[in-house]
Formats: sequence, C-alpha cells, structure tokens
Amino acid sequence: MKKSLLVVLMLALAVPAFAQGIFNYTKDQSKTEVEIKVGRTVNAKPEIDRIGVDVDSVNTVGIEFDFYSNSFLGFGVGIYNIFDSKIKHDGTNVSDPRGNGDYEIAFTNPYLTLKSKILQFDSNIIRNVYIYGQLGYGFMRIKNAFETEDGMYWGIGAGVDIWHFLLDVNYATNFGKIKMAPGENKIDVRQTTLIVSVGYRFSLSKSKE
Repeated sequence: MKKSLLVVLMLALAVPAFAQGIFNYTKDQSKTEVEIKVGRTVNAKPEIDRIGVDVDSVNTVGIEFDFYSNSFLGFGVGIYNIFDSKIKHDGTNVSDPRGNGDYEIAFTNPYLTLKSKILQFDSNIIRNVYIYGQLGYGFMRIKNAFETEDGMYWGIGAGVDIWHFLLDVNYATNFGKIKMAPGENKIDVRQTTLIVSVGYRFSLSKSKE
C-alpha cells in the first residue's frame, strides 16, 4: 500500500511541473544544484518482528545532487547516514545475552529523488518551497546481530529555501532483516522516523534567467 502511495506522490510531483517545464523550457534554465544537510531524527519507531521498540534521537548527515532541465522539476541522487542509536524496550537498553553489550541500529541510504519547487518567489530571502520523493536502498547496521540483510528505503518530504539555507522535513522508512543467532530464522526489521534537517544549497552551473 505504501509503495503505491509513493508512486502516486512522485507522479503528482512530476506531471504538473513537467508539463509547465515543457512549455517554458530553454537550455539556459538547466542547472545542477548540490545540497548538504545535517539533521536529527524525531520519534523514530523501529519494529523488530512487528514488535515496537524505541531508540534515542540521533544525528543525520547527507549530500544530494539535483539536475534541473527547467526551473520547477529536478531529478537527482543522494546519500545520507542515520548514526547509531541504542535499541530500547520499556525505557531500558536491550543487551546481547551473550554479553557483547547493547544492541544499536543505524542506516546508510543511497537514493534517487524527484523534487518539485512548487512555490517560487522573486526574492533574495525566501527563494522557494519544495516537495520531494526518495526511493533507494538502505544499508542497515545492527550491532551484535549475528547477520543483517539490507532492504528498500523510501522517503517523502518538504522544505523551504531561505537565502540558500534549507529547512527540511523528511518522513523516512527503512526495511531489512536480521538473524539474532546461528540457526535462527531471519526476522523483519522496519524503521520509520521523521528527520528534521538544516542545510545549504548551491549551484554548480547557474541558469541564465
């Protein structure tokens, strides 16, 4: 169901901006932008074998490259990292029964993105408001797990560009599998989190608008 919603969202992003871009396209509008963002997870909710657990808020860092053939719609690639966070249950750290310390979870997500600048302003302060969808592959790390299997990543988000500085919110979901000990079956892992970020956007090639 959520995969279908993501596809619908990305189409909703693409169709109006792409149609408007076709009628207003010039070669001088093409440009490549780079975004560097640092953030913090908020209300992260991992599920291990469909059992909800808790994790602390942790820092994130990422970089993204977006290509625009017009002023509205961009396609790009990016990667960001969610740093290690201790897994908790009922407020207590979950520890490896073999005595190897607490379990920790982290993700590194490379992705493709589709971004639409839905509102643009003729101002040097607030430049635009944008929305986006991301689809990629998440590399999962769980400290002290016997074996991990990476899985799909997707995210949807929005932000505002204020004088090239970004305020960004991303609802992110990762999937994976783990095996806790030899001989055990793999169990599903799913984590959803809200990531609030600040960043900076600059152009590698400027349009001649």
